[in-house]
Amino acid sequence: MEPLRFFLDEDVDPLAARLLRDRGLDVVCPSEIGRRGMPDENQLRFAVGERRVLVTFNVRDFVVLARRFAAEGREHAGIVVSNQLPAPEVCRRLLRLRLALRTGEAMLNGFVWLNQFR
Repeated sequence: MEPLRFFLDEDVDPLAARLLRDRGLDVVCPSEIGRRGMPDENQLRFAVGERRVLVTFNVRDFVVLARRFAAEGREHAGIVVSNQLPAPEVCRRLLRLRLALRTGEAMLNGFVWLNQFR
């Protein structure tokens, strides 16, 4: 079973990545790995290649991308969308998501609203 690994889109405060890593999660964000300013589809393809769940506040664009991937039969490691939240709240909700789902396999091709994990 593969653990959940996360890629926080650049609209999510990088502090959330640091807070999650402090709690033992495998998390990266664009500013840490030289991916700032890249198009959404490129970010999703990166997350796919790294087997990471993409976390974003950019709901509108990633709904479209998730639908396109599904229509084309392409897989992704999961997409988590949310309204704008401060880093500590993102951290708290992603920890709850991880407890609920536990494995990367459980998120495969999933599209999850972080609001479910208040």
